[in-house]
Parts: sequence; C-alpha cells; structure tokens
Amino acid sequence: MCFSATASFTAAAVVGGIGALTLWQAASHGDRALLPIASFPALFAMQQAIEGLLWLDLARPAAGACRPFLVHGFLVYAEIFWPLFAPFAAWLIERERWRRQAMLFCLVIGAALSAYFLFKMIGNPYSASAAAGQIVYRNGAVYPRGIEFAYVFATTISLFMSSHNMIRLLAVVILGGFAGAYLSFHQSYISVWCFFAAIASVLVYLFVRQAKRKAVAI
Repeated sequence: MCFSATASFTAAAVVGGIGALTLWQAASHGDRALLPIASFPALFAMQQAIEGLLWLDLARPAAGACRPFLVHGFLVYAEIFWPLFAPFAAWLIERERWRRQAMLFCLVIGAALSAYFLFKMIGNPYSASAAAGQIVYRNGAVYPRGIEFAYVFATTISLFMSSHNMIRLLAVVILGGFAGAYLSFHQSYISVWCFFAAIASVLVYLFVRQAKRKAVAI
C-alpha cells in the first residue's frame, strides 16, 4: 500500500468523523470515565492530519518553516502522549481490581518511556524524509535495544488486559499492525503503525455504543 498525504487526510477525515460520533455517544452516556477512551479516534485523526500536512511539506523543494513543528507534533503524539494516555484510559474504564493494578504497572512503564523519549527529543531533534511512500523519522540518537517492545507493552498490553471484549480486540488489531509494520516497514514503522492504529480505533466507537446500550437496558 502506498502511503501519502491523501492516505493520511482520508484517514483523518474518516476516523475524525467516527471520533466525533464516538465522543457524542460517550458524552450522552453520562459516564465521564468513558471520555478518554472515546477520544482515541479523534486523537488519532488529529495525528494523521498532522502527518498529512507533513507529507505536503516534504513534497516541496525546500523545507517550510512549519516542518519542525509538524515533525515533532506527530512524534510528541506517538512517543510521549500515547504511552501515558493509553494505559490511563484503559485503567479508567476497568472495574476488576487485578486488571487495574496490572494497568497501573503499564502506566508506570509508559510514564518512564514518555520522560525518556522527551529527554531524547529535546537533546536530539528529529528530521523527516519521504521515501517509497513512507515517512522516516530520524534524530541520530542511540536508543536501548528492544525499547520499542517496552513501548508496545505500555500502549497495547494495557488494552489487552481489559475485561471488555471490544477493547481487547482493539489491542489484538493494533498488535498485529505493529508486527506487520515492524517487519515490513522497519525504518518507518512508527508512521505506518500509527496509521493502522488510527483505522483500528474505530472499534472504540463500537465499544462506546455497546456500553451506552447496556446502560440504557439496566
């Protein structure tokens, strides 16, 4: 599949529309704990829109003044925001004690990763380049071997631990997307994985709608 500005903007539009509907469903449900998880599609849509704008800038002969902001805006989402927010959102909607404790462990790992990635990003600003339908992000920093798996643990395993079937399905799809992106697009797997995660996040809409129906039935 060829990734491009069109692909990113299309994903942003589709997922963003579903995200708005998901947030509306969550708000009408009345349970505020649902709002963070319900915001997943809208947040992924914003992330894809940022990368779409970056695609347009990369197509120019010379870098625009906004390129550093687009590059780091995308990566702040990917490396700093999601390791914290994903386990927190999963924890908020969980009721089983042992699962909540396990998710807190994921949250601690996510917090440590976010702080580490922020430190690295400040000291080693990123650049981006487009090649073969992919965006590759580089900053020249050396990272511990296997740190991407700690990232997956914080962001995805926390969802897999959920007692909610739809959230576990979301985790399975995102994990599959990570495996495919890592093996097929190793140099740009962050970009490719976030694209598939954005598409997969529409499952959150089904979860919120299901939760609302259960609340009405009670």
